[in-house]
Amino acid sequence: MRTSLVRWGVSFFLVVVSIAACRAPVGPQLGDISEHRAIWRSQALKNYSYEYEQTGFFNNLSGHVLRFEVRGDTVRSALFAATGDAVPGSPTAFPTIDALFTEAERALESQTLTAIAFDPHLGYPLRMDIAGPPDAAGSVFAAQLRSIP
Repeated sequence: MRTSLVRWGVSFFLVVVSIAACRAPVGPQLGDISEHRAIWRSQALKNYSYEYEQTGFFNNLSGHVLRFEVRGDTVRSALFAATGDAVPGSPTAFPTIDALFTEAERALESQTLTAIAFDPHLGYPLRMDIAGPPDAAGSVFAAQLRSIP
């Protein structure tokens, strides 16, 4: 009796593990983005700088680390981190942290957001992986966020 009970328990365990292994992995969820946006907003940072990098997306800034200075929810300056030279064009065209959250939500809605990671303390997106055609897929990175006076 005991042997059949043990066999039944082992069989049940194997079936449960097999079913769990066959399920598709859960990707990014709107709740995750909303939760981290609330963490970010609780910081109440209006003036900050951060480093930004894109890989892929087939544009001429891909692979360059840029340093943005944000004041009052607007990017006021954009520099190449390696040289300190100004990035061509208007800095206001670049994303604030709030804009990165909006980008994540749009990519999630269009089912192109394949992964997202958040800063554990400030809540902002550290990395977003976005699917697309081979020349338009890529990742967005944000790092080294600092409050500025």
